[in-house]
Amino acid sequence: MINFFGFLFKILGWSDGGTPDKSESKYIVVVAPHTSNLDFVFGILYAYQLGFKIRYFAKSQLFHWSTAWFFKFFGGIPVDRNKKNNLVSQAVEIIDSYENLIIGIAPEGTRKKTKKWKTGFYYMALEAKIPIALAYLDYKEKKAGIGKVIYPSGDIEKDFRIIEEFYSTIHPKHPSLYNKKII
Repeated sequence: MINFFGFLFKILGWSDGGTPDKSESKYIVVVAPHTSNLDFVFGILYAYQLGFKIRYFAKSQLFHWSTAWFFKFFGGIPVDRNKKNNLVSQAVEIIDSYENLIIGIAPEGTRKKTKKWKTGFYYMALEAKIPIALAYLDYKEKKAGIGKVIYPSGDIEKDFRIIEEFYSTIHPKHPSLYNKKII
């Protein structure tokens, strides 16, 4: 199956721009910039051709009996966003319950242009004491990769400057929808 995804990834003209350090058993993978529905397709192809099963959090309402199979097949983990609970704490509990876990998060939260990123992924990684891997899809170079892994220090402004600098040279599918200032 991995060879099939690798073949498809390459036949579509994409190449591997860097693979993650596999020394950790759990990661939050930031997937950015996120400006197109194709980001999900190419991101899944990239992950599967590497042999990674990327998981992601999705609102529990998406896991309706008629669609749950689809979201679960592609790594969806339902979270309850309706309760007056802390989504970060809920996510950390889920992360802690797995021995090995790669969670993909698009911190822009949408494919539309945003003023700043959502910070939940950062606090999930900080509280769960796991690294943040910076994944990208560069549409100009047609490369996908994980180029940097950081360990959250607790100084979000300092860490976000590192993240912002990393993504400053990446070319999204729709550049007008990406705000390079993430904080």
